[in-house]
Amino acid sequence: MDGNIISTNGKSIENSGTINNTGDLNGKINNASDGIINTTISGMNGDITNRGNIHYTTGGSTITDIAGDGTVHLDSPDTLVLNNDLDGNTLSLNNGTLVFGSNKDISKGGFIGNGGAIGNVLDGKTLTYKLGNANLVKDTKVDGIDFDLSNLTSDKFIANFTGNGKLNIDKVQVKGNTLKDSIRVYLGDTTKVDKNHLNVKNQKLPTIMTPIRRLAGRVEDNYLTYAGTGNSAKDFNPAILASPVATLIGGQITQSQTLQDSFFHMNRYMKYSSNARIASEDRNKYASSDLHPYPTYVRSSLPETSQAMWVKPYTTFEKVNLKGGVGVSNTAYGTLYGGDTDLVNLGHGYKGVISAFVGYNGSHQSYNGISMNQQGGTLGVTGTLYHGNFFTGLTLSAGASAGEAHTPYGTDHFTMLTAGIANKTGYNIELADGKFIIQPSLYLGYTFVNNFDYKNSAGVNIDSDPLSTIQIAPGIKFIGNLKNGWQPYAGVDMMWNIMGRTKFKAADSRLPELSVKPYVQYGVGLQKSWSDRFTAFFQTMLRNGGRTGIVLEGGFRWTFGGSKKPQTKAQEKNNNTGNIKVIKHYTSTPVEAKVKGNTMTIIKPPSPTLAPIKTKVNNFTSRMDGSNDVVKYQNGNKKVLKRYYDISKDKRVRIVVTTDI
Repeated sequence: MDGNIISTNGKSIENSGTINNTGDLNGKINNASDGIINTTISGMNGDITNRGNIHYTTGGSTITDIAGDGTVHLDSPDTLVLNNDLDGNTLSLNNGTLVFGSNKDISKGGFIGNGGAIGNVLDGKTLTYKLGNANLVKDTKVDGIDFDLSNLTSDKFIANFTGNGKLNIDKVQVKGNTLKDSIRVYLGDTTKVDKNHLNVKNQKLPTIMTPIRRLAGRVEDNYLTYAGTGNSAKDFNPAILASPVATLIGGQITQSQTLQDSFFHMNRYMKYSSNARIASEDRNKYASSDLHPYPTYVRSSLPETSQAMWVKPYTTFEKVNLKGGVGVSNTAYGTLYGGDTDLVNLGHGYKGVISAFVGYNGSHQSYNGISMNQQGGTLGVTGTLYHGNFFTGLTLSAGASAGEAHTPYGTDHFTMLTAGIANKTGYNIELADGKFIIQPSLYLGYTFVNNFDYKNSAGVNIDSDPLSTIQIAPGIKFIGNLKNGWQPYAGVDMMWNIMGRTKFKAADSRLPELSVKPYVQYGVGLQKSWSDRFTAFFQTMLRNGGRTGIVLEGGFRWTFGGSKKPQTKAQEKNNNTGNIKVIKHYTSTPVEAKVKGNTMTIIKPPSPTLAPIKTKVNNFTSRMDGSNDVVKYQNGNKKVLKRYYDISKDKRVRIVVTTDI
């Protein structure tokens, strides 16, 4: 029968033959087991029971509800959508494309794959398709499957597969994310298709960026695999590197800056000539300024010999090119507030100062779309030892800071504990009687940084080992001492970091080891002191190499009330210091002198030439070769202290004898 076939008045169309419908086939239709209905999709509606065969030959639309236990053949070359129930009917896919709409379960009847394709599986969702008894007579194409990395699942085809055909899956579309370092999954396990009936096309999958690292994927021999693209910083998500970057720059570099800045007294005091330092140290030993034993051009009072407070701010603008492949823009700032004791005579020509300090520091870093901030505090103590033109110091410091990193996943919060110890040793080589100084030095420092473990905003556990770094920095300064009191200087230091490689884990992934490359810093500065109370300086240092940029530093130091003034004779007597007699004499030849009471008499006049001298006082002999020499001896019931200094501009020698009664 051709044309329109319509059932009315509640009567049904009973078919046990063949119906070729080219129009509308509506109403109640019973297709017997030996019946055949050839129809279009859109032309068949109503209450349909099929126990034979219904062939959808042309057109594309939604398949209507069909009861019974027959077979529904999809012969149309178009797309047929299954939204309705096929009850116990078997669905035979012979041509065209079958799309499982709202109904994805035909397990009551089953499925015959006889060509054609299953479409719209690749829809961004991982769904389950129940095919029941699936006889794959021929290969059946599937447009693709979705694979979810977060739980390692994919679209599933639940069926009892038979036949010689296969499900040929053209494409795998990956969604979701993972914290795993690598993935290897057999797609037969995720799709539930046995190996004899599954064929996933070999293909390269898109590279994905997980919250930890970059993964490259592929499908080969029905296996889906993902593995890291490498182990350098560029192979990892920039967000996951926030913690090691902050540890190096906000932790290790900041702690190193604190240790170097803590040698405040040394860096100020050793810019003066030895003449000025000795004169200031011995200033209080002389009774009156008119008897002062120094030539007029030598300054006799320095603020650094008295206890004082000081402040030292700094700021840095730089690019830090970390070893491991991360370039970081860094802005750092901070201030140390410290105090010095008086310069103390330790005996045998040694002098010492103890300094304590507290400070504030902060920094901001940015790289590859990541922004970080740290703020913290520090405290410490420094001991400095002087002997002539030699100086050395030891400093200890500890601090803590809190930081945050702004990433695409949110804001990470972390806490760091820092500590360090450092030594700086140097020597002044004086030219032109101290007007020009060459100062080689060596800095040795150790820093410790612990970034406490935490979970970042992407849900990744960050675990770290403490970072230990040894820093070696030889340097040299060139210092001028001008008549007006200004002290211009220039310097250069070479900085090496030993060890100092970060060791972090994110979930199960070992992060790349980062460290600070060697760098050189060089620059100029200017220092000035006023009277015996104030000292100020400012310097600019440039950096090249592992750190490229500029650091600006300044400082101000003020004493508590200035240096002590010489005592009067009445004060000396009250303080039981004895009578002091100062005698000046410049000589470079042997001199004989006698002490009577508290007066020394020069017997032999001096010569103007320079030579080591031998001075005889009574029966005592001492020799001085241009360095500081202190000798005590007994002269009857009088104790005599002799001091020799080679300080004058033309290398003359001053002899000072004081007698204590």
